[in-house]
Amino acid sequence: MRIAKWALLVMFMAGFCFCVGTNVYVQIHYTNSMPRSPEPETGRIYLFAVNHDAHRYVNQRELARARFAQSRLYPLGFLCFLGLGAIKVCS
Repeated sequence: MRIAKWALLVMFMAGFCFCVGTNVYVQIHYTNSMPRSPEPETGRIYLFAVNHDAHRYVNQRELARARFAQSRLYPLGFLCFLGLGAIKVCS
């Protein structure tokens, strides 16, 4: 039972760190490397809000990646966080 508890703790912690880290990486990377004005020649024509209401232009693939990180990984990270709390409370 003790090994299963530690395995769950590690799994939830790794999932939480991955989800939060991915979201932080997307925000910082897009803030630093994406243009502030549209670049039709590269396809970066979609406006995307990044850190603290800064806006950058991204292409369709980058927009889909950022939306996936926000809409799927934030809830998954929250569930991992709840899982960590549940394991701590139940032990």
